[in-house]
Parts: sequence; structure tokens; C-alpha cells
Amino acid sequence: MELALKDRYGHAFRPQQRTLSNLLRHMVEVDQLTDMKIPVIARCGGTAVGFLTGASRPTLADRRNAMAHGDPFEGLPVGGLLELVRDLIEYAYREFPQKTVSTETHSSLAFPITR
Repeated sequence: MELALKDRYGHAFRPQQRTLSNLLRHMVEVDQLTDMKIPVIARCGGTAVGFLTGASRPTLADRRNAMAHGDPFEGLPVGGLLELVRDLIEYAYREFPQKTVSTETHSSLAFPITR
């Protein structure tokens, strides 16, 4: 997710400012992400925006840091986290043009190669 957000929003920041928390806040404050634009939240209820902007704790960036750096006390799985991450990536790329690289099949593959 962090790589996807850097790809889509990194141009708005200097390299040293491209932190996950800044990128998530940018999605809400500049790219106008709301809870109702996040499919898992719209479908199941709740809120995520506060956890992206820092208004609610622990933030998504805090959770990522705890999981990435091994917090032995708060590292338990969180329900819906994978769905939220997927929805945030899809939101970031919602207007990104989708291209088909090739529809030919490779001799060892039984399906078309698309990107």
C-alpha cells in the first residue's frame, strides 16, 4: 500500500516528507477520500478516515509501523485490515488508465497475459 500511495501521491511531497502518515492524510484532505468512498466501510459500516488522518489512534501508519518493526504487545490481527488496504489502493488508482499489454497467450500459459 505504501508503495502504491507513493506512486500516486508522492509528487506532492519532498522525498523526506513522503511518509505513510502524510500520504494517507493527503488522500483525505486533498484527494477527498471519505468513509463512503471506501467500499468495505460503506458496506459494513464504521469509519476509517480518522485512522488515516491521525484523528483516531492507533492510526493505520502506527499499525503498519508496529507490525513492520515487531511490537510484541499490540501486533494482533485487526479485522477488515486487508480489505481496507485493498480499497485504499483501488481508490488511489481509480482514475489511472488501465492498459492491456498483450492479449496473446504465452505457450506455457493457459490464460492471456494482461496488465
